[in-house]
Amino acid sequence: MFIGHFAVAFASKKVAPKVSLGTLVVAAAFLDVVWPVLVLLGVERFRIVPGFTAINPFDFVHYPWSHSLLMTAVWALLFALVYLAVRGDRAGAVWLGIAVASHWVLDFVSHRPDLPLYPGGGERLGLGLWQSLPATFAVEGLMFAAGIALYMQSTKAKDRAERSHGGHSSPCSSAFIFRGLGLRRRRAKTRWRSWESSPWRSSPPGRTGSTGIACPRADRAARAVRTWRLR
Repeated sequence: MFIGHFAVAFASKKVAPKVSLGTLVVAAAFLDVVWPVLVLLGVERFRIVPGFTAINPFDFVHYPWSHSLLMTAVWALLFALVYLAVRGDRAGAVWLGIAVASHWVLDFVSHRPDLPLYPGGGERLGLGLWQSLPATFAVEGLMFAAGIALYMQSTKAKDRAERSHGGHSSPCSSAFIFRGLGLRRRRAKTRWRSWESSPWRSSPPGRTGSTGIACPRADRAARAVRTWRLR
């Protein structure tokens, strides 16, 4: 599969909120990260055969060390152990291992019978979803949509002001825009006066205004921008 692997990464964010999305994406696609390295080293081989499947022309001749069922379990365990050693997040490590292992399951659905069970084994497995273009688009499209939906349910705004406004533009973000520009032009100054007189205006650093919202990030960013403009 292609975007089906990314669907797993997005969906996994709901059950592994402490793991970054980038790490989840790498885990879900990890076998395809290992595979080209082994191809370049001459360990695994593939051919390009136009029309081999409806989706791509790749004939995976020999790739037991990256895509066999046994080695998938090994890669999943190694990935999880490395993450556990670096982050100390046991639950996240488990879900990352599952994400790595899911790659073989999805490839089993999409590939022609070319997936080995273990290095040296003769049996090849695959259901051949890639033989049908409409079926591939339908299955992977639905998976990706479901993954994005689960991801959106699991994400939350980190900025307190953004949370108080339902994830929309907050006083802090607007304050950053106006202050960072330096308000050099008359039109900007007029807008700033209007902003200052509004009930949603931001407060000075370290204080809260009528909304009870402090904007230290916007103040620091604005000072940095003005310092840069004076250079």
